[in-house]
Amino acid sequence: MTPASRFPSLISAGSLSFLALFLFNGCQTERHWRAQENPRFAAVSSAANNGDAKAENELGLIFLHSTPRDPESAMKWFKLSADQGYAPAQYNIGRMYGDWCARGRGKWNRHDYTEALKWYQKAAEQNYPPAFTAIGIAYKEGHALTQSYKESMNWFRQAAAYNEPVAQYELGVLYDNGHEFQMNEGEAYKWFTLAAAQGHHAALKARDNTARKLTREQLDEAQQRALAFTPKSFEPQSQ
Repeated sequence: MTPASRFPSLISAGSLSFLALFLFNGCQTERHWRAQENPRFAAVSSAANNGDAKAENELGLIFLHSTPRDPESAMKWFKLSADQGYAPAQYNIGRMYGDWCARGRGKWNRHDYTEALKWYQKAAEQNYPPAFTAIGIAYKEGHALTQSYKESMNWFRQAAAYNEPVAQYELGVLYDNGHEFQMNEGEAYKWFTLAAAQGHHAALKARDNTARKLTREQLDEAQQRALAFTPKSFEPQSQ
């Protein structure tokens, strides 16, 4: 039996719903229509104009992923939502400065990692899992922070506890490479497994590569740790 076949139970409705939430809040497939042609535009814009923070954030995403992109309108709605304390919008502003900027023109074609980090930290203060991951990556890459694999691991661990697949994959990479700490292939396998169960393609390949480095006993133990994992839940709230 292959390692992959040992974990059908990990691909649960909860895992899939979390993945859908993560994709919806910033990592979704790019839209290929004008913002006003989006089937949700009318309903979302109505709610957003009435001050609904979740709708304001979603409207920002519609403008950001429309064709052509409209980063100025996206930022306008993200900020309105963020001002209400809505963590996904705060995170999305961070991504505007630190990641999505390459999709825009003018000032949106340049990274501003310091500004991005400020917004990631606001979202992290509300325990928003993708923000933990973003700060972990900032430490890993040395973006607006002194590079530190130990610090990045601390942030990835916080995100991974909420079943955040990117953080789980990144934890696996750190344990596999042993940066600034002892390598642990069993832990690497565990986190790759959890990320792979949510459809993280790089984690799937990494999990199988790591499995070949383990003895049968080590593999069984790592699989049991993955099966025993119980994620925390998070539901973003506005103030």
